Amino acid sequence: MNKATRMGLLFFLIASISRWSMRPTTFLTTDRLDALNGLLYGMAIGCMLLGIWKNRKPGSTQTDS
Repeated sequence: MNKATRMGLLFFLIASISRWSMRPTTFLTTDRLDALNGLLYGMAIGCMLLGIWKNRKPGSTQTDS
C-alpha cells in the first residue's frame, strides 16, 4: 500500500468520525460542516484513486473480451 492510499484512508477515517462527532455551533454551521465533510470525502476518494493509479504495473492494459 503506497502513501497516497494511506492518506486516502486517513481522510476517509477523519471524515467518517467528524460526521458523527461534530455538531453545529455558531461558527460551524450546518452548511460549513457539510462542506468540510464533502472536502474530506473528496480528498479521500482522490487520494485512493491516485494510489490505485500509482500501483498499476507499466504496460498492463487488460482488455477482457
